[in-house]
Amino acid sequence: MSERPPETPPPAEREVTPEEYAAFIAGLELECLWLRECQVLNQAGPRSPLAGSVTLELASWWEPLPTGFRAFHRYEARIQADETPLATITVTFGLDFRSSQPMTDRLFALFREINLPVNTWPYFREFLASMTGRMNWLPVTLPTLKRGVESRGEPPAESPPARPTRRTRRRP
Repeated sequence: MSERPPETPPPAEREVTPEEYAAFIAGLELECLWLRECQVLNQAGPRSPLAGSVTLELASWWEPLPTGFRAFHRYEARIQADETPLATITVTFGLDFRSSQPMTDRLFALFREINLPVNTWPYFREFLASMTGRMNWLPVTLPTLKRGVESRGEPPAESPPARPTRRTRRRP
């Protein structure tokens, strides 16, 4: 009885090699990053919560452009204390890339995990801090995005409970 060699998965299903991904990234330029949409819902009013946690949901997708592709990265932050919802802040960024190679679903599966957050996370952090400040709360500051650490570089799914500290200096 002859043994059949393992079948090679179709190109769409096999993983992108590091060399393929490096070649793709080498031919990539970010042309612009822009705000596509946002929504802010403050369910707690103007007083800054004494404690709370932030839970994130992320989504991303892409569409082709004549000279590259457009990626979208959506963040939804739910701020709550215990089980009480305090606020929901949702923002979607659009990013236009010029690319020497066409984007594919196979490449985007890796791109959405590595490069897309590197480009959008700082803008989301600033947006969340700015919006919570505009709600008359102490700004919520998320941790920086770190690559190559135990979390595999993914933005944190949940932050530890936060206690705002407001320091007031009295004049003598």
